[in-house]
Order: sequence, then structure tokens, then C-alpha cells
Amino acid sequence: MDIELEIKFGKSRGRSFTVKEGSTLTFGRGMQADVQMFDDGLSRIHASVENKGDDVVLADMGSANGTYANGKAVASTSLFQGDQITMGMAVIEVVRGPVREQTDLIHTATTQEDGEKSEKGSGTEYVRKVSITDSGLLRLGDNESVNSLRRAHRDLVTIYRVANTINAISDPRELADSLALTVLDVTKGERAAVLLGTGPEAAINPVVSRQRDVDGDANIAVSRTVAAEVITRGVSVLSRNVPEEKKYQAGESLIMQRVQSLMCVPLLAQGNLIGALYVDSLGGTNAFDEKDLELLAAIGNQAGIALQRTRLLVELENLFFSSIRSLVAAIDAKDQYTHGHSERVTAFALMLAKQLGFSDHDNEVLRLAGLLHDVGKIGVSESVLNKPGDLTDEEFELVKLHPTHGAEIISNIQSPYVPEIVAGVRHHHERWDGTGYPDGLKGEETPLLARVLNLADAFDAMTSDRPYRKGFSIERAIQIVRDCSGSQFDPTVSAAIIELHEQGRLILPETMALKYTTMATPRIT
Repeated sequence: MDIELEIKFGKSRGRSFTVKEGSTLTFGRGMQADVQMFDDGLSRIHASVENKGDDVVLADMGSANGTYANGKAVASTSLFQGDQITMGMAVIEVVRGPVREQTDLIHTATTQEDGEKSEKGSGTEYVRKVSITDSGLLRLGDNESVNSLRRAHRDLVTIYRVANTINAISDPRELADSLALTVLDVTKGERAAVLLGTGPEAAINPVVSRQRDVDGDANIAVSRTVAAEVITRGVSVLSRNVPEEKKYQAGESLIMQRVQSLMCVPLLAQGNLIGALYVDSLGGTNAFDEKDLELLAAIGNQAGIALQRTRLLVELENLFFSSIRSLVAAIDAKDQYTHGHSERVTAFALMLAKQLGFSDHDNEVLRLAGLLHDVGKIGVSESVLNKPGDLTDEEFELVKLHPTHGAEIISNIQSPYVPEIVAGVRHHHERWDGTGYPDGLKGEETPLLARVLNLADAFDAMTSDRPYRKGFSIERAIQIVRDCSGSQFDPTVSAAIIELHEQGRLILPETMALKYTTMATPRIT
């Protein structure tokens, strides 16, 4: 039968080849190779695959870095369907070929050490696909010792605790950080890292790396060999004695960092690989065993689902903020005289919020409401918005509808922030004395967020240039705030902006950077 091969990882990922019965393909970076590849670590003629009809043979061709079948260095070995060949940084899978007899181990290839076999529970390395339902975590026999029972109970409690912890976190970075710390807490590992992605970049750049008893990120260079095997094949890797493993002896990152033991498991979300979870020990060999690997794999399965959930939340937030960017751009394009007004109002409002001691959540809502407070002007005629002179009574009545229109527009956006944003947008023209619009709310009947926007909106209008007048100085605008405190403006909010001015911290937005510091609130330009 013909044999089908496909490059699963590397610079030529996706290329496929057929090895016809009775023929041989050679692989390498040299032009004389039948399959030329340009991945790091490849020799000119690195290895060959021969289809003998009754046997498919992988042979190393004297390569500098070795050829690996299912993670073990080989001189020559038979290949079966599903096997993976590693040459340098390239991984090639046998997608169609002879079927191996059923086994739960991945390492069955003949190695260079006199035909030694890698068997479950022996040797220094253990590589397999771990299923939580089939692992020892949930399978206790009649002859289990008390210590084994205690460990099983501890592991199940750990999985439950991890699930509760990570499912309560919605920020991807915070979740990855919590995950790395949890891994250090439940294993004997000294360093842990979270890798996200399915390409080479995931192996190079962990999104989070932590070291036991050290604050902040640790500088961990995760082995490409280990990460590539886990991320491309979905297997879990345990190496009890890294220096003794030939496949790692050429790995500069492991040697330079003096890694002695390591584990790496896939992060899975609904059966899809989204990254890997890594932990190692520098203090000595045999720091981990198979039970540790099964526990880490179970954590990886839980964490993968949680990380995927946070990704979806971020995508929804990005969609939400894309809608905001579009709405703000539409306002700026329609009203030439107030271009940038929404950002300036937001800057003033956030200064006031800091002075008033707003929470992080309230700051985020205020930020969004400030940017969107005039979105209802989309429904006002441009001839009215851009009129250089005074408005007629009829025209002013049309303008007064924009808070109501804005609230109606925003209420159609799906986000947990929306109800509070709607209140800020609808009521930002209410006055403390009850003579504002659209609902004539008085005093604290108007939400505090809207009262802050009311003053920020008015302050920007006073200090900005208009076609019919030059903007007021800060001193004059502050005096108007004093005069209107208790009538137009909330006295508490008025006092906050006056204090900012007296402390020398009231800055016009043109001279300050309007910063968006969270992932969910990028700068709007």
C-alpha cells in the first residue's frame, strides 16, 4: 500500500507526500534531498522513509541532531499510521500507513540502545495521551494503600479547587497567571509557564511564566522540542531525568537552564489544542511521577476550557468596543465644531472620578459613557449641528432629543456595561435644580455618573473654541462652575473640579494623554 506523510509542524507545515510501495523518500535541507525543508536543526540529508510493502522503515542518515520517532531517538524503526517523526524543528506524521496493534503508549519505536523499549512506569521519560476518565486519578483498586487513597483524594480535591478558582476569573492574563501559580502550588515544580497558540511562537514566548517564591514573571525559555511535541501531537510529556535523555542533550535551552525534571501537558478546549502547560524542576531528578502528570493533564483540561471562555469574552468585548469606535467616528464626522469633544469630556470626567474616589468598575462605565454621551446627535440634522449662530427654539428642541436618541441606540448593544452607560448618556443634561432635560430629574435623582458627565461636558464646552467665540480660560470656567454650583451642577462634583484646579492638577485634555489602560478599552482614535 502507498504511504501518506504530512508535515504537521515547521516551516513547511501542511505539505504532504506519498511514498509508493517499493520507493524511498529522503528528507533534509540540501537540494539533493527528495523533500527539501528549511527548518532549524536539519542536516543536508537527514533521514529517509522506505516503503517495503510489508514494512515502512524510518532511517536516520547520519544527521547531526538525530531523528526521532514518537519522541525517541532512532537509528532505524518501523512506522505505523499515526506515528510522528521529528527532524530538527519539523514534525511529520504518518497519516496513512500500516496500523499498529492497540497500545496506550506512544513510545514503542526501537531505539538506538540495543532495541530497548519505553514501557509504562520505566525509564526516564513517559509520553502518552492522558484521559482523565481513564487515568489513575479516578480508578482505585481493591489493593490500594492508605497513602494511595489519600493521594487520590488530594488530587480530586485539587482538581475541584482549581476548577472553582479559574472559572471565577474572566481576564485571560490573570487566569494564565493564576494557573501557573496553582501548578507550582500542587506540584514539586520550581518554575511553571503557560503557552498559548499552536505554532512555533507558542514554544518561544510563554504568555506567563512564574518561579516559586519569586514575585513577577520568571525568565523561562521553554524547550522547543518539548513544546512542539505537546502542542502538535496533543500528548503529555514527563521527563524524570532530562540530562539523561538523548533527545534533549542538544537542546540548548534545557542545558543552559540546568533543567533536571519536567512535565508538559496540552491545554484542551472542547477537544481542540489551544496551547500547553509546562512545569520543571532545577533541584534534582525524579521530581515528578506519572500521578503528577495525570494531575497536571487534568488541570490542563480544566484550564483550557476556562482560557477559551476568557478568549470568547475578550472577542465579545472587542466587538463591543469596535461598535463604540464606529459610533464615535460617526459623531465626529457629523459635527465638525465638536470634533474630539467626546474624548475631552471623557478625560475631564476621569479626572473628576479619580478625585471623587470612583471604583475601577465605575471608571470603566464612566469612560464608555463619556465617549458615547453625544451619540444621539447622529439623529440631528447637520444643518442644525453646524449652524454658526444661535439656534431657534425649534432647532434647540431637536438638539435636546439627542440624549434620548443616544440611550436608545446604546441599549441595543449587548454588554454588561450597557444599563449603566445608558443612564449616563440619557441624563447627562439633567441639572441639579431639576430644570434640565430630558426627564427634569432633580438632585440625586440623577445618577452620579451622569452628574459627573454633566459638569465635564459643560467644562469642555466652556474651554473649547467655537466659530462664534474663543474658549474660556480655566480660571473663568472655574468661576462659572462656582456660580452654578447647586443650580446647574452637583455641589460635590463642583467642589471636586475646584479642588483639582486649586491643587494644580486640572489639565486641559489637549496637553494630556487620554489613556486606556485595560485590554477591554483600547485607545479610540
